[in-house]
Amino acid sequence: FDSTAFQAIDYRNGKTIWRHEWPGGGSVGAGILTTKTGLVFTGDGSGNAVAFDGANGELLWHTRIGNITNGPQTYEVNGRQHLLLAVNDMLYAFTLY
Repeated sequence: FDSTAFQAIDYRNGKTIWRHEWPGGGSVGAGILTTKTGLVFTGDGSGNAVAFDGANGELLWHTRIGNITNGPQTYEVNGRQHLLLAVNDMLYAFTLY
């Protein structure tokens, strides 16, 4: 496996479905979360929280918050889904819908 790329691999045959090259190298520095709707969340080696379309690997969103120190988590409050990320002693929550 290439440590400078983030990849989705077909579990049935081991073939790469899609891959994302991290700009300037780097690697995934956090856990990975996939939602029921196919969004994939993780952090990169440059301190960004990132979201991909799990079907095709399209980068949908990113924001620089620092190096994520937990696996991304989601929770729902009053019918709205949120993404929770930790960076050292800070918690970040983003509303997904």
